[in-house]
Amino acid sequence: VASYPYDDYKDNQKQYGVHRTPDHRFFKHLATTYAINHETMMDQFVCPAWRFENGITNGADWYSLTGGMMDYSYIFTSCAEITIELSCCKYPNKYYLLREWERNRNSLLQLLLQVHRGVKGVVLDQSGQPIGGASVLVASSEGPVGKNVKTSRRGEFWKLLLPGEYSLSAEVAGCQAEVVRFTVTEEKQLAMHNITINTECRPMGET
Repeated sequence: VASYPYDDYKDNQKQYGVHRTPDHRFFKHLATTYAINHETMMDQFVCPAWRFENGITNGADWYSLTGGMMDYSYIFTSCAEITIELSCCKYPNKYYLLREWERNRNSLLQLLLQVHRGVKGVVLDQSGQPIGGASVLVASSEGPVGKNVKTSRRGEFWKLLLPGEYSLSAEVAGCQAEVVRFTVTEEKQLAMHNITINTECRPMGET
């Protein structure tokens, strides 16, 4: 099964069912991509003790886990992780390892290709120098899309997105860049845009 975050319930009022991250749609896409490209993951009769619809599950909906890597990476970094349970047996015999590789090979390759979806670029200041630690904001007509991501020390950013029409901006120290609009489609899955922030601006909110 391919499991996606959240793994734990962040809302004290809710302790059951699917617990969605702000990037729920993309996480579900990642899990589904793995499952449909796996030789047996969508077959509910392979592991009779466990039945998962379409070979995927929300982590918290399966069983709540505090301190898991999926939640940590999502909350504290710009990483998007899913958890893959590869075998019905927790400790398979070594003779089955080649079979497991063959079952998972295409899934792994297709999962890796998902990094080429969405938008990426570099955030620069007015002199063309990269800005580390800037917040990158993506929105659609319905509002913010997922959590904001932070730029690397070299000003790089990556935001995983499904097809749609989006607006893109960035901010640092109260200064915000002009909005850039872009479209992601199945034919053109990756958009590339650099963003310039005038760091000598009057910070937002100041008069």
